[in-house]
Amino acid sequence: MIELKKAITIEEQIALLKSRGMHFGNEALAKKLLSQIGYYRLSGYNLNFYKNPGVEDLFQKGVTFEEVIQSYLFDKELKGIFFQLFQTIEVRVRSYLILEISIEYGADGWKNINLFVDENEQSLQKKEKATEDFERFQQKMSSELARSRETFIIHHHRKYNSQFPVWVVAEIMSFGNISKLYKNMRTQNKKAIAKNYFLGSHYTFIQSWLEKIVNIRNICCHHNRLINRELACGKKTPAIKKYDAKGIFAYLLFIRDHFDIADDYAEFINDLEKIFKKYPSVTPEVLDLPANWLEILKV
Repeated sequence: MIELKKAITIEEQIALLKSRGMHFGNEALAKKLLSQIGYYRLSGYNLNFYKNPGVEDLFQKGVTFEEVIQSYLFDKELKGIFFQLFQTIEVRVRSYLILEISIEYGADGWKNINLFVDENEQSLQKKEKATEDFERFQQKMSSELARSRETFIIHHHRKYNSQFPVWVVAEIMSFGNISKLYKNMRTQNKKAIAKNYFLGSHYTFIQSWLEKIVNIRNICCHHNRLINRELACGKKTPAIKKYDAKGIFAYLLFIRDHFDIADDYAEFINDLEKIFKKYPSVTPEVLDLPANWLEILKV
């Protein structure tokens, strides 16, 4: 078994980076930043500056510590503006599901097995799976409701004898659980939501991409690195195929074309342009964006 690497001091970390070809303009500041951010966290931002990433940890000629910090700060601001965009998306999707469920199945429609199980389904296997998904959903939400200390949950325990309408239950659902709920709903309900609220999109695109958007939203929430990262994408839309888009570029094309959030999206693109200007050493390639990304993505 390979032994774990030994911990080294801040001074030793700087010496190691120097031995690999990194230059420092201000070592005192570098020591402070390494102590505040952490050598390991920053190491992910070194990748774009290596001569042969994945082969050897030697830096390209002239690379500075300050450039790596620029990438880190760019990434930090990028996650901030993404999180704002995802807040809008999460609230909208939650509201769309509440409307569909409550109108079609009633205030407590989230407890109706027909939300998941289509009685006209011919496949016994699909019916059994839908039933299992419904039971898991019920168990999950019952557990969440029992342990929640939210004022509005306590109010419904006391006043309504622990009966909860879908608009209350949805407020304690994570974005991940909202995505799973959409995925497991009957096809006819998914189609209606996609048609009415996602610019007429086919439900399979929405189902595929909601799950991926949850993943990237979680990256932002947990302060993990977003740039220079391989990101799994959902089902390819015509626009994604047209530009052979991947990574963040594919996400932004999908959000532009399938979410009715033009103002929020435009604000995000403007903010992205600003942070690229603020950190000129960071190039669009770190987000899999083409050189003319702004021309393509602006609405």
